[in-house]
Amino acid sequence: MSNLFLSDSVPTNRVARLSAVLIPFSIDVLVSCITIAFISIGAMLLWEIGSGVMLATQAQQRNQRLDSQSVAILIGQPGVLVQMLVALIAIGGTALLLYFWRLPATVDERHHARLALRRMSTWNCIIGVAVLTFFFSTLSGLLARKLGISIVPSNQALILEGLARWPLFVVLFVVFLVPAYEELLFRRVFLGRFLIAGRPILGITLSGLAFAFLHEIPGLSSNGALAIIYLWLIYMILGMAFGWVYWRTGSLWASITTHSFNNIGALIGLYFFGMY
Repeated sequence: MSNLFLSDSVPTNRVARLSAVLIPFSIDVLVSCITIAFISIGAMLLWEIGSGVMLATQAQQRNQRLDSQSVAILIGQPGVLVQMLVALIAIGGTALLLYFWRLPATVDERHHARLALRRMSTWNCIIGVAVLTFFFSTLSGLLARKLGISIVPSNQALILEGLARWPLFVVLFVVFLVPAYEELLFRRVFLGRFLIAGRPILGITLSGLAFAFLHEIPGLSSNGALAIIYLWLIYMILGMAFGWVYWRTGSLWASITTHSFNNIGALIGLYFFGMY
């Protein structure tokens, strides 16, 4: 009989040296940050150039003359749809790059992942963790209010505006696309390296920390220092919960499904109750 906190699929008897896993992990994180930033900046530049060309063409057709300052004002800030597409391309593209380049799944791993979804124990794990993460997020939001900490996740305004304008796309994005590319990057690539090295607890912790940092980046967040730290703790625990599901079941599909259920609960709470 397997222990609740041990995976049946990941061998832990051979533990690699710490440096043998921390160095590749650090490289993965560094490459991810650089790639996400590069793709994001490049995509935004392409959007600005495309918008500028379109405005210039329209002005020419109307026999109007626009200077560079007028064009910049007319372009303005990218809308919700553009920002979501940029995030999808940047983070999703980075996840795919790191997966195929650094840690592609073997035939046996893919086979095991499919078999895991047929086991009732896997679904018990998925549903149990999804319920726990939903209540954890809800209680964390209520506790923040009691403590007088104003926490507004950086993506909250974007999601609310998106729900008002493109509800179907936002649901598709939040419930299916985001869990898929985030789990591929944080659980398969980041955590997977530690599981292979026989250091699951360290991997779950560090991949959870990376998960938290990506969701609330200092300098890009409008939250104060205390609120950012509070959000980091929330995201880190959520990331660790998804990581535990991946370790416990040996199936990335299980952690993706858990993440999807969690996001469904978050969307419902945000839309109907204004809860984080």
